[in-house]
Amino acid sequence: PSTPRTVATVVAVLLTALGLTAAWRRWASGQNQRARAAQLDRERERALERGRGENADLGAHLAEFLAARLQCSPAAVIDPGLGARLEAAGVPSPLAERTAHALERWTGARFGGRAPAGGIELYTQLVEQLDASLRQGG
Repeated sequence: PSTPRTVATVVAVLLTALGLTAAWRRWASGQNQRARAAQLDRERERALERGRGENADLGAHLAEFLAARLQCSPAAVIDPGLGARLEAAGVPSPLAERTAHALERWTGARFGGRAPAGGIELYTQLVEQLDASLRQGG
């Protein structure tokens, strides 16, 4: 037979277990967020460093950076719908369109087209602004 004291003890044990589980999940979530932030920092720094290399293919490096952030292949970001995709990920429309246009021009430059004006300065600006926007939106 269950006594009120036995029921109270069982309830207390269950509530304690639930509380500990919730606390552990909050802690684990914080650990995951810190790890993701560190990974994003490394991706940004790697993208910036690659862009500074001699004869750097800025379009390829921007595509790699975007692919890492959008979780797809670099080839998948070279797409007429890139601006809309970036907006859906939380990038403001002007930055999304400027990024899509620059990537299109850098990709075209591989085949004799003209690269966008600004070179490494534009690339650096785009990577830093995209990094900030995608962290906020994603």
